[in-house]
Amino acid sequence: MCKVVPFVIGYLVGSIPFAWIVARCRGVDILRVGTGNPGAGNVYDNVGKLEGVIVWLLDMSKGILACWIGKRYGLPILLIFVVGGLSVLGHCYPVWLKFRGGRGVSTLGGVVLFITPKVFPIGALFYYIKDKIKVRVLREPLLIVLLFVILYLLYRPKFSDVALGYVVLAAAVVIGNIPHFKALRSNHK
Repeated sequence: MCKVVPFVIGYLVGSIPFAWIVARCRGVDILRVGTGNPGAGNVYDNVGKLEGVIVWLLDMSKGILACWIGKRYGLPILLIFVVGGLSVLGHCYPVWLKFRGGRGVSTLGGVVLFITPKVFPIGALFYYIKDKIKVRVLREPLLIVLLFVILYLLYRPKFSDVALGYVVLAAAVVIGNIPHFKALRSNHK
Protein backbone atom coordinates (compact mmCIF):
# COMPACT_ATOMS: atom_id res chain seq x y z
CA MET A 1 0.00 0.00 0.00
CA CYS A 2 2.75 2.40 0.97
CA LYS A 3 4.47 1.92 -2.38
CA VAL A 4 1.59 3.54 -4.33
CA VAL A 5 1.43 6.62 -2.09
CA PRO A 6 3.92 8.81 -4.01
CA PHE A 7 2.18 7.98 -7.30
CA VAL A 8 -1.26 8.88 -5.96
CA ILE A 9 0.11 12.03 -4.35
CA GLY A 10 1.83 12.94 -7.64
CA TYR A 11 -1.49 12.80 -9.49
CA LEU A 12 -3.40 14.66 -6.76
CA VAL A 13 -0.78 17.41 -6.49
CA GLY A 14 -0.86 17.80 -10.26
CA SER A 15 -4.63 18.04 -10.25
CA ILE A 16 -4.77 21.15 -8.05
CA PRO A 17 -6.43 23.64 -10.45
CA PHE A 18 -4.40 26.75 -9.66
CA ALA A 19 -5.60 28.56 -12.81
CA TRP A 20 -9.21 28.03 -11.78
CA ILE A 21 -8.50 29.07 -8.16
CA VAL A 22 -6.57 32.23 -9.05
CA ALA A 23 -9.11 33.26 -11.70
CA ARG A 24 -12.00 32.66 -9.26
CA CYS A 25 -10.27 34.91 -6.73
CA ARG A 26 -10.49 37.63 -9.38
CA GLY A 27 -14.13 36.82 -10.12
CA VAL A 28 -13.46 35.07 -13.43
CA ASP A 29 -14.55 31.59 -14.49
CA ILE A 30 -11.48 30.58 -16.50
CA LEU A 31 -13.43 27.72 -18.08
CA ARG A 32 -15.74 30.25 -19.76
CA VAL A 33 -13.29 32.86 -21.05
CA GLY A 34 -10.67 32.85 -23.79
CA THR A 35 -9.78 29.33 -24.80
CA GLY A 36 -11.60 27.85 -21.82
CA ASN A 37 -8.34 26.13 -20.91
CA PRO A 38 -7.58 26.15 -17.17
CA GLY A 39 -3.92 26.97 -17.63
CA ALA A 40 -1.46 29.78 -17.06
CA GLY A 41 -1.66 31.09 -20.64
CA ASN A 42 -5.42 31.58 -20.53
CA VAL A 43 -5.17 33.27 -17.12
CA TYR A 44 -2.39 35.53 -18.43
CA ASP A 45 -4.47 36.53 -21.47
CA ASN A 46 -7.86 36.89 -19.78
CA VAL A 47 -7.37 37.61 -16.08
CA GLY A 48 -4.07 39.46 -15.83
CA LYS A 49 -0.36 39.21 -16.46
CA LEU A 50 0.55 38.96 -12.77
CA GLU A 51 -2.10 36.31 -12.19
CA GLY A 52 -0.83 34.36 -15.22
CA VAL A 53 2.73 34.41 -13.89
CA ILE A 54 1.50 33.31 -10.46
CA VAL A 55 -0.39 30.39 -12.01
CA TRP A 56 2.65 29.48 -14.12
CA LEU A 57 4.85 29.35 -10.99
CA LEU A 58 2.23 27.41 -9.02
CA ASP A 59 1.76 24.94 -11.87
CA MET A 60 5.52 24.45 -12.12
CA SER A 61 5.65 23.87 -8.38
CA LYS A 62 3.26 20.93 -8.81
CA GLY A 63 5.82 19.09 -10.93
CA ILE A 64 8.64 19.99 -8.55
CA LEU A 65 6.69 18.89 -5.47
CA ALA A 66 5.60 15.62 -7.05
CA CYS A 67 9.21 14.74 -7.95
CA TRP A 68 10.45 15.81 -4.54
CA ILE A 69 7.91 13.47 -2.91
CA GLY A 70 9.11 10.64 -5.17
CA LYS A 71 12.69 11.35 -4.15
CA ARG A 72 11.76 11.48 -0.44
CA TYR A 73 10.18 8.06 -0.83
CA GLY A 74 13.52 6.80 -2.13
CA LEU A 75 12.27 6.01 -5.62
CA PRO A 76 14.81 5.46 -8.41
CA ILE A 77 15.06 8.20 -11.03
CA LEU A 78 12.84 6.44 -13.56
CA LEU A 79 10.01 6.14 -11.02
CA ILE A 80 10.50 9.78 -10.01
CA PHE A 81 9.84 10.57 -13.68
CA VAL A 82 6.67 8.45 -13.45
CA VAL A 83 5.52 10.41 -10.38
CA GLY A 84 6.29 13.64 -12.29
CA GLY A 85 4.42 12.31 -15.32
CA LEU A 86 1.42 11.61 -13.08
CA SER A 87 1.51 15.22 -11.90
CA VAL A 88 1.37 16.29 -15.56
CA LEU A 89 -1.59 13.95 -16.10
CA GLY A 90 -3.19 15.36 -12.97
CA HIS A 91 -2.86 18.84 -14.44
CA CYS A 92 -4.37 17.69 -17.74
CA TYR A 93 -7.14 15.63 -16.12
CA PRO A 94 -7.87 17.16 -12.69
CA VAL A 95 -10.43 15.25 -10.69
CA TRP A 96 -11.65 18.56 -9.17
CA LEU A 97 -12.70 20.00 -12.57
CA LYS A 98 -14.34 16.84 -13.91
CA PHE A 99 -11.10 15.91 -15.69
CA ARG A 100 -11.01 19.15 -17.74
CA GLY A 101 -7.52 20.54 -17.38
CA GLY A 102 -4.70 22.40 -19.02
CA ARG A 103 -2.03 21.15 -21.39
CA GLY A 104 0.57 20.41 -18.72
CA VAL A 105 3.45 22.50 -20.09
CA SER A 106 4.14 24.39 -16.83
CA THR A 107 3.89 21.25 -14.69
CA LEU A 108 6.17 19.48 -17.17
CA GLY A 109 8.62 22.36 -16.74
CA GLY A 110 8.65 21.77 -12.99
CA VAL A 111 9.44 18.09 -13.50
CA VAL A 112 12.29 18.93 -15.88
CA LEU A 113 13.63 21.63 -13.55
CA PHE A 114 13.71 19.19 -10.63
CA ILE A 115 15.27 16.25 -12.46
CA THR A 116 17.56 17.90 -15.02
CA PRO A 117 18.07 21.52 -13.93
CA LYS A 118 20.88 22.13 -16.45
CA VAL A 119 18.55 21.32 -19.35
CA PHE A 120 15.65 23.46 -18.11
CA PRO A 121 16.97 26.98 -18.94
CA ILE A 122 17.54 26.14 -22.62
CA GLY A 123 14.06 24.69 -22.98
CA ALA A 124 12.56 27.63 -21.09
CA LEU A 125 14.37 30.08 -23.38
CA PHE A 126 13.04 28.24 -26.43
CA TYR A 127 9.51 28.40 -25.03
CA TYR A 128 9.89 32.12 -24.22
CA ILE A 129 11.11 32.94 -27.74
CA LYS A 130 8.32 30.86 -29.27
CA ASP A 131 5.79 32.75 -27.17
CA LYS A 132 7.27 36.17 -27.98
CA ILE A 133 7.00 35.57 -31.71
CA LYS A 134 3.40 34.50 -31.08
CA VAL A 135 3.72 30.93 -32.30
CA ARG A 136 0.82 29.10 -30.69
CA VAL A 137 0.82 25.47 -31.60
CA LEU A 138 -1.64 23.00 -30.12
CA ARG A 139 1.05 20.35 -30.29
CA GLU A 140 3.54 22.49 -28.37
CA PRO A 141 3.57 20.35 -25.19
CA LEU A 142 4.82 17.42 -27.23
CA LEU A 143 7.35 19.64 -29.01
CA ILE A 144 8.60 20.95 -25.67
CA VAL A 145 9.13 17.49 -24.20
CA LEU A 146 10.88 16.35 -27.38
CA LEU A 147 13.12 19.41 -27.15
CA PHE A 148 14.01 18.42 -23.58
CA VAL A 149 14.84 14.89 -24.75
CA ILE A 150 17.16 16.24 -27.44
CA LEU A 151 18.78 18.70 -25.06
CA TYR A 152 19.31 16.00 -22.48
CA LEU A 153 20.85 13.62 -25.00
CA LEU A 154 23.17 16.41 -26.15
CA TYR A 155 24.07 17.10 -22.54
CA ARG A 156 24.54 13.41 -21.69
CA PRO A 157 24.76 11.30 -24.84
CA LYS A 158 24.73 8.02 -22.91
CA PHE A 159 21.21 6.58 -22.87
CA SER A 160 20.09 6.14 -19.29
CA ASP A 161 17.09 6.00 -17.02
CA VAL A 162 16.80 9.77 -17.38
CA ALA A 163 16.46 9.47 -21.15
CA LEU A 164 13.90 6.71 -20.62
CA GLY A 165 12.20 8.98 -18.08
CA TYR A 166 11.78 11.60 -20.79
CA VAL A 167 10.02 8.97 -22.88
CA VAL A 168 7.66 8.47 -19.92
CA LEU A 169 7.06 12.24 -19.80
CA ALA A 170 6.43 12.34 -23.54
CA ALA A 171 3.81 9.62 -23.10
CA ALA A 172 2.20 11.57 -20.25
CA VAL A 173 2.08 14.71 -22.39
CA VAL A 174 0.55 12.86 -25.34
CA ILE A 175 -2.06 11.19 -23.13
CA GLY A 176 -2.73 14.46 -21.35
CA ASN A 177 -3.33 16.29 -24.59
CA ILE A 178 -5.57 13.78 -26.39
CA PRO A 179 -8.61 16.11 -26.15
CA HIS A 180 -6.57 18.98 -27.63
CA PHE A 181 -5.24 16.79 -30.44
CA LYS A 182 -8.80 15.63 -31.20
CA ALA A 183 -9.99 19.24 -31.34
CA LEU A 184 -7.18 20.13 -33.73
CA ARG A 185 -8.02 17.17 -35.93
CA SER A 186 -11.75 18.00 -36.06
CA ASN A 187 -10.95 21.62 -36.96
CA HIS A 188 -8.94 20.43 -39.98
CA LYS A 189 -11.74 18.28 -41.40
